[in-house]
Amino acid sequence: MIASVDVELEVYELLEQVDSLRQRAKVQATVIGLLVRLLRRRGDNLDGDRVPKSPVVFSQWK
Repeated sequence: MIASVDVELEVYELLEQVDSLRQRAKVQATVIGLLVRLLRRRGDNLDGDRVPKSPVVFSQWK
């Protein structure tokens, strides 16, 4: 009888962990989705090109 109670408690704890992991996965998926939308709004420049679009004026540095 005591063993079955222990098993039930362990199963309940595992189910809580699964629920917590599922919630974290939903949050992470939402964050990833928002980041993808943000990158797409910036012009679909996902090829790794990080050169600024405006030219740098070197005469300012003299």
